[in-house]
Parts: sequence; C-alpha cells; structure tokens
Amino acid sequence: MQSFAERIDDSFEKAATGARDISALLAETSQSTGGMIDQQFAGIRTNIEQEGASMAAAMRTACEQANAELEGILGQTTERFQSAAAELRGMSREIQRELESTREALCRGAVELPQETAQQAASMRRAVADQIKALEELNEIVTRSGRAYDVSQPAPVNAGRSAQPVSPGVSNCTCADGG
Repeated sequence: MQSFAERIDDSFEKAATGARDISALLAETSQSTGGMIDQQFAGIRTNIEQEGASMAAAMRTACEQANAELEGILGQTTERFQSAAAELRGMSREIQRELESTREALCRGAVELPQETAQQAASMRRAVADQIKALEELNEIVTRSGRAYDVSQPAPVNAGRSAQPVSPGVSNCTCADGG
C-alpha cells in the first residue's frame, strides 16, 4: 500500500508539477498575449487619433471652403439685390416726379383753361367789335361819298334810316370793351 501511496503521491506530484508548468505557460502566454493586445490597442488608438486629427483637419478645410463659397454667393446675391433695390428706388422716384409734374400740369390746365377761354372769348369779342366799328366807318364813308357823287334827290331822313341795312352785330354788341 505504501508503494501504491507513493505512486499516487508521485502521480499527484507529477500532476502538480504539470499543473504548475501549465499554469506558468498559461501565465507567460497570457502575459505575452496581453502585451501584444495592449500593443495592438495602442497602435489602433494611435491610428484612430491620427485619422481623427486628419479627418478633423479635412472637415475644417471643407467647412472653411464651404463658408467661403457661401459668403461669395451671399455677397453676389446681396449686391444684386441692392442694385435691384436701388434701381427700383430710382424708377419709383422717376415715376413720382412724373406723377407730380403731370399733377401740376393738370392743376395748371384746370386753372388756366377757364382763364384762357375767357381771354380768348374777350379777344374775339374785341376783334368782332373792331370789325363792326370798321364796317360802320366804312358804311359812313360810303354813305358820305355816295351823297357827294349822287345825282338823284336824297330820300327823306326817316325813310333812309329804315331802309338802311342794320348789321346784326351792331345792335347786339354791348360789350365792345371786352366785357
């Protein structure tokens, strides 16, 4: 039994030694594997940081370019809008000036038209009165010269007046002075 116990002890010792060897091997392997994993994670972190920095730089550059393009487009749009607004303001002022001058012309025309009509009517009345006076004077001259050269007997005064033609403007014209 003792030999059996020694064999079992030897087996246990061999098993313990094997377990220790396996444990040492596992520890060594896990340490080397852990170190490799740490190195790989460090490499991955470094790559991620580098990629993140380059991506951030690329994003900043793209944003700056986009901002510059947007500023240019907005600047051009603003300039076009301002020029269109200035053009509209100018046209509005021109239209306002023309409306004002048209309004003034209409007011002047409305005020001056009756005055001009009255002045022209008065002028025509004066011209007609002057023509009537000229006709009367011509009639008197003809009448006087006719008596001087007339061989026949003059007609009685009442009969001569009623037979003498009366011009319609003479009896109706009471406004020889223009009124």
